[in-house]
Amino acid sequence: MLTLKQFLWGDRMDLIGIENEAEFFPSGTLSDVLKEELQDITARWSGLDKAAHPIERLARVTAPTIEALRQARNASNADRRKELVRDAHHSFLSALG
Repeated sequence: MLTLKQFLWGDRMDLIGIENEAEFFPSGTLSDVLKEELQDITARWSGLDKAAHPIERLARVTAPTIEALRQARNASNADRRKELVRDAHHSFLSALG
């Protein structure tokens, strides 16, 4: 499970679960590079209006998506289950842009 911290990375980011495949970056550099990249992305997001902000878009569809998937899990009709899953996926992917 990923938890979002409010940019309190200190000197190095916690990179548990992230692999530096084939040592693409020298030891210790990956956290610095990733930190800069993420700060750049979040800085660009901060300039967006609320309706266009990626986290806001995802937050708006979270409850309806989870509810549709819950209904799909409990649906006895296969066609209804497919419809609910399709709608859940559509709303989620639309929020991703």
